[in-house]
Amino acid sequence: MAGKEQFTFFYKSHSPFSQWHPCTFSADGVEYNCAEQYMMHQKAVLFGDSETGKKILAAGSPRTQKSLGRKVQNFDDAVWKANCRRIVADGNYLKFTQNEHLLCHLMNTKGTTLVEASPRDKIWGALV
Repeated sequence: MAGKEQFTFFYKSHSPFSQWHPCTFSADGVEYNCAEQYMMHQKAVLFGDSETGKKILAAGSPRTQKSLGRKVQNFDDAVWKANCRRIVADGNYLKFTQNEHLLCHLMNTKGTTLVEASPRDKIWGALV
C-alpha cells in the first residue's frame, strides 16, 4: 500500500538495533562493547564524573552500565535532556559505521521506521 508507514520493531539485545547489542567500536581512543556503554560513559563525561565513567568502561554488561549511569554525580536533568539524543545518535553512528554486518542490517530497514518495542522504557521505548 502506497503511503502507509512501515515499521521495524526491535527489542532486547539480540536485535542489532538495541543499545545493548554486543559490538565493539571506538571513539577518541576509547573502546566500547555496546552503544549503551557509550551512552552511559558520555553521560558521565558530560557531568564531569570521571570516577563513574571509569566504572562504566570497566563494566562488562549493559545492565551494569545502565545502573552505573543512574549514579552519575552532578546530574542535571535539563542538561541531559538537551544532550542525550545527540549522544545516542553519535553512539549509533559509531556502532553502525564501524561494524559492517550491523550496517547491512540497518540498510535492510530502508523505508521503515525503527521502533524500540520495549514495554517498560518510557523514554526510549514505544511501551508496546
